[in-house]
Amino acid sequence: MMTLTPVLSRYWDHPQSWTLDSYRAHDGYRALQKALGMEPAHRGFHKTSVAGPAGAAIAAGVVIKLTRAQLSAAVGLACSTASGIKSFATGTGGGMMKRMHCGRPAEAGVRMAQLAQRGFTGPPTALDGRFGLLEVFGGQTARAELLASDLGRQWAVERVYVKVYPCCSWIQATVQQLVALRGPQPLAAQEIRRIIVGTNSYAKRINGEVAPVDTMGAQYSIPYCAALALTADPADPAQYGHAALDDAARRELARRVELVVDKEMEAVYPGHYGARVELQLASGERRGSVVLDPHGMPADPCSETERLEKFSRLASALEKSPTAIANIAKSIQGAVLLKSVRAITDLLRA
Repeated sequence: MMTLTPVLSRYWDHPQSWTLDSYRAHDGYRALQKALGMEPAHRGFHKTSVAGPAGAAIAAGVVIKLTRAQLSAAVGLACSTASGIKSFATGTGGGMMKRMHCGRPAEAGVRMAQLAQRGFTGPPTALDGRFGLLEVFGGQTARAELLASDLGRQWAVERVYVKVYPCCSWIQATVQQLVALRGPQPLAAQEIRRIIVGTNSYAKRINGEVAPVDTMGAQYSIPYCAALALTADPADPAQYGHAALDDAARRELARRVELVVDKEMEAVYPGHYGARVELQLASGERRGSVVLDPHGMPADPCSETERLEKFSRLASALEKSPTAIANIAKSIQGAVLLKSVRAITDLLRA
């Protein structure tokens, strides 16, 4: 185990990591997620809200120019605000809990950085020492050495992905393939006899709810998303709303989706988010495919145009005009040159 002092010293030894772009690339959140391993997720913690506070504290600390001692204190304090359970993924109704799991850590990180700036102190071992974040949450899968590995040479932003469809990461490959297998036009539910989805055992266990009761449940359900991909536009957020969930034909089709553990997908878990899909039509025709890395992942990234189109589509639901949406996007793209974040927040206000 190492303490925060040598870990944060690595950042000071690489001044380029303090620029806005490169810091964002090697943020504490991504490094901490890797160091935690998979045990937190398997135990039911949401790693976004577990790793988020410490990452946000580092980001806020950089912006307000904390000293090394203050930044260490901010991270130490932030580790004690780590929390978040995945009960939203059980299929019984997730509400808006998952939406909170990005905002709450950001709030905590900013608050802890402000406290450190005002003299609040924290334990230097809170991240990777005895009873630290890695030990308490990461357990046997924790790897403290990943916190600062390849710092200054490899950036975490290179592994960031963009979801093409508004559903769980483990479902992207399934939806992508079914859209391709069905053809340019949606199919009628009666044209489909059966869908077989080969995935890893974790996704089979977590994402197998056949009859989700709310939007979050639909976004986490492989059966629902598979039925949606074949019969409508799975990129449309409205298709995960309550009105769409009541579609009787889609619900019946979801029951014809069979989830199996695929040996190849199990072997590459959690490094790849792939799936093997077989579509059986009522006519007797069978269509199948395999995708290891769905579009949007680092191995097959979305283009800038695709990202902007997705942003515009989502933002349009907030009653913003096309001009207003374009101005927001332009402002965000040039954020590194802005003197104040107010230039963006003013545009976001109603």
